[in-house]
Order: sequence, then structure tokens, then C-alpha cells
Amino acid sequence: MASKDIADWRADVRKYIKMPTANETLIDGEVLEACRDFLRETSLWRYNLARISVVASTAEYSFTAIDTDGKNVLVSLATAKYKEDGLDDDQFFDLALETRTTMEVKYSASWEFQTAPNPSKIFITKEKKFRLFPIPENASSEGLLLHVSVKPATDATKVPLFVWDDHMRTITLGAVSLLLGQTNRPWSDRELADKFWVEYTAKRDEATFKKWGGRTDRPLRVRPRVWSGSRSRFWRF
Repeated sequence: MASKDIADWRADVRKYIKMPTANETLIDGEVLEACRDFLRETSLWRYNLARISVVASTAEYSFTAIDTDGKNVLVSLATAKYKEDGLDDDQFFDLALETRTTMEVKYSASWEFQTAPNPSKIFITKEKKFRLFPIPENASSEGLLLHVSVKPATDATKVPLFVWDDHMRTITLGAVSLLLGQTNRPWSDRELADKFWVEYTAKRDEATFKKWGGRTDRPLRVRPRVWSGSRSRFWRF
């Protein structure tokens, strides 16, 4: 996948904030945080993982980032398909997407140890592994097909090119808000940070709307969400 350097946002951010050249690391850090928030909330960065071979009596399987040009981490599972060993690709069936919480509520205390010939459900563990339920008794060569949503890793230096081509200004607004919201800096301005965050989230929500509703010529109205200044409200995962 073609990519864009995080550092390429520096000039655009400086159009809004006058910062010394020595602060480029701070700019890059907040651009990355804005990209992580944007891609987590919109789920626009998606792809199919390489097919996973299921081992008999084994429930958990690891996520492996396949885009080496833009380091990423798992956000969510979009779809999961499974087929018995020896079947054709047109015989995949959907696995139900669950959470560990719902598994605890729906099933008895021994649910983690239940087995069956094939799994019927899947969820993501705290360790960001994929767990099948029930534990499959049968093996399946390349029988698990997962479509996932990802975001840049905390040490990423690149993002997919489409983020720059389609959402460059949105990311700039988010990064500017985060920089203005920093405390005890010469450029700190909480009121202005809130203003930029409202504009950023409106554009982020618009991108999400277009993803699900498609692009049209009709005017789009979104209700912006005000940032209170605490990252804990939106840095959830």
C-alpha cells in the first residue's frame, strides 16, 4: 500500500500555529495521534488478513500486521469467515462476532473449555488475539478469513496515502487542536483548541457518513462533538 510520511504534515500545521523548528517532534507526535483517532473512529483503513490455518484443539490466533510500509495495530474485526478443511472457497460461512463480555453473560462458566467440530463465533481478546468459540476439534488449512480495521501504531512514521489525499486537512485540524491543547506551551490556547476540535470531529464524522452512505451531491449535516480537553474521552483503544 502506498504511504505518506507523517512529517509531511509539518508545513500545513505551521500555517495555523507559529512554532519553533525545534518542535517538529511535537508536531509529528500530534499528527500521528490525530491519524490514530481518525482511523479508529472511521474504520477506513481495512484489509483482509492472510488466510489463517486453524489447528485442532487451538482457540487463539495472533494478529499480524501485513502493511510493512505503514506500521499498524488492530482496532476491530469487521467480518470473519470459516470453512471446513477440504471445502471450496464458495463454502465459507460467517462466524458471529462477539465480545468477551457477551460470552460471559450468554454462556456458563465453563464456556472457555467447550469444544465442537467447528467454531461458530469469534472475538478479540485483551491481548488482541482472535479467539474461536467453541474450540474447534478439527483442523482447517487456511480456513479462517478475517477482514479487519486497523490504525497506525504508536511508533508509526507513515500512514496510507489515501489519508493524505482524501483527509489531509481533517488530520491537520485534529493535530492543531491537540497542539493548542497542550499545557504550559507558548502556543497553548484551550478555547481555540476546542474550536479546532469541533471542526475536526465534524469532518471526521462526515468521512464516516460517506463510508456508509456513499458520496452524493446532497448537503451533509453533522452534529459536532465538543472536546473537553481530556484525551481520555477519545483515546479509548
